[in-house]
Amino acid sequence: MISSVLIFTSCEQKEPVLEEIVENELFFPDFTLMSQNELIAYFENVDLSSLRPAYAKTWTDTLNAEEFLESRKSVPTRSSYDCEIFLKPYLNPPLDSIDITVYLANTTTVYRDKERVGDRQVVPMMINGADYYDFKLQHPDDSTGNISGYLEIDPVWGGISIYFFPIWPGPHTFIDYNFECLEPTNGICDAYVNVYKRSGSASEYGILIFENGIPLMTISGLTGDISQRLPFTCDETKSYDFYVYCENGSASETFDVNIIRPDYVSHAYNMINMDMSDRSYKFVIGNFDYFKCP
Repeated sequence: MISSVLIFTSCEQKEPVLEEIVENELFFPDFTLMSQNELIAYFENVDLSSLRPAYAKTWTDTLNAEEFLESRKSVPTRSSYDCEIFLKPYLNPPLDSIDITVYLANTTTVYRDKERVGDRQVVPMMINGADYYDFKLQHPDDSTGNISGYLEIDPVWGGISIYFFPIWPGPHTFIDYNFECLEPTNGICDAYVNVYKRSGSASEYGILIFENGIPLMTISGLTGDISQRLPFTCDETKSYDFYVYCENGSASETFDVNIIRPDYVSHAYNMINMDMSDRSYKFVIGNFDYFKCP
């Protein structure tokens, strides 16, 4: 019996893995009325005495299965590209190693020679998105000996697959593994932003993005729906600052600002009881340089 499971985690279900106090909140004029030169001049001369305290709870997480598949539709794929995956066996005692051979699917052509791999040892492997692969696992000392555990296959870009092998005489073969490798981007690709409304009267949100200190763009029309993600082009060699505003905001607004990296990891910033009544831009995060493109 062969079973395969995609493992994802959900931002909505996990406890935050990182909490920190964001000490500053900036109140700015309406940038939409300023030219790019005026924006640059303004931020070169920001009066830091205008900083006011704010509180934000932050965490990072991967998207859940539904969010991942939805976002992946926006990323160009082409089956002829190469990419890297990582093999990692989890073995039940008394096994502490296993032999793994990789074949081109449904053939006897060896793609990767038999290799002895230790329990939880990570083995990198290049594949091509146009091909399918079979993985044969067997006892290191007896090709028909009992083995049990599971094999984890983790692409650099995409969801983890897990193949279970219950205690049973070997070898075990898992067939027809395929992953559509993403098109290389040379360091320029799409990231996403989202605002999730939790409480307050705001009817719409916008996010101003700076790239290496220079105004890049304003993303407007964010409705506060958790499923809405709007793209922007990022450069993995540069850093970014994010500011948020809202329409029809109150003196007490609570919402999450999510920055979703090209690899679908979401950095969430929970803005709690923020005064958004004057439509000023509020600082979310600066020097964000965690983008990496395929």
